[in-house]
Amino acid sequence: MRIKLLAVSALFATILFWGFFAVIARFAVFSVSPMVLLFIRFFIGAVCFLPFFLKDKPWKNKRFRELLFVSSFSTINVALFIWGIQYTSASASQVIYAVQPVLILLFNFFVLKEKHPLVKVLGVAIGFAGVAYIVYLSAIEKGTTISGNLVGNLAILGAMGGWLTYILTSKKISKHFTPMEIGSTSIFVTLFIATFLVGVELFTGNAKITISLTIVLIGLYMGIFATFLAYICTQFAVKHLSPLTTSLSSYIQPIATAIFATLLIGERVTANFLAGSMFVFAGIFLTSTVDAYTHRKRKHLEDISKTL
Repeated sequence: MRIKLLAVSALFATILFWGFFAVIARFAVFSVSPMVLLFIRFFIGAVCFLPFFLKDKPWKNKRFRELLFVSSFSTINVALFIWGIQYTSASASQVIYAVQPVLILLFNFFVLKEKHPLVKVLGVAIGFAGVAYIVYLSAIEKGTTISGNLVGNLAILGAMGGWLTYILTSKKISKHFTPMEIGSTSIFVTLFIATFLVGVELFTGNAKITISLTIVLIGLYMGIFATFLAYICTQFAVKHLSPLTTSLSSYIQPIATAIFATLLIGERVTANFLAGSMFVFAGIFLTSTVDAYTHRKRKHLEDISKTL
């Protein structure tokens, strides 16, 4: 029980770390090109992880190649996110991530062949309708409101897909690696790819770097809190909680991000954006409530059978 509580606390800490990260990343991409920002973030994160990476020596595990493959999905997530956030709003990006629990249910249905009640299917449909509406708004409003830009929102959708795949696959591999080993390997894989991408930006003349105290502080926050601590907390939560429970952090993430975005960079929620968000949250609520009710009912029946 204590481990579960610690796992939930770790998940909540990650929500705060990444909620604030989405806002400062949106601010920073106007001073530093996305891939340079990605490199700075993961270079600092790698420095933090290096002592643990060398101590644990995960490359000696016979499943290390599998871990490298799993880590690549984390790279897809962060690379597409940092590129897409320059074209959309911090709030819209997190509402798109909020559809993860719905996608996990689709994965369970099509891949694991699990059957679901009608109300859960309805929740899936409503959640997708909300995200589709926000993407539609971004297409017709052309980035003039909080709904963001179509290209940016599509990039965030791709990033969310990468993160969801990372959560599902790292849950399986967590039986063979510690949270620190998984987190550190993911960081170094992303740093390697980010170095290559920065090289491409420098070669093409697209690299943009404006150094200031604010950018330095943002880089330190991204590397230490939004990378080092966030990855450890996430992997600890993944190891001790179900993928669905882990993904339900997306319930709270948009709220935290919206508060930070409103206070710090002046994003304002519109009626259309709010309507789309409500569809997403309603869909997640229906699907997660059914799961919670089913789990409680099953546990109740098990308790009764034990007393007989």
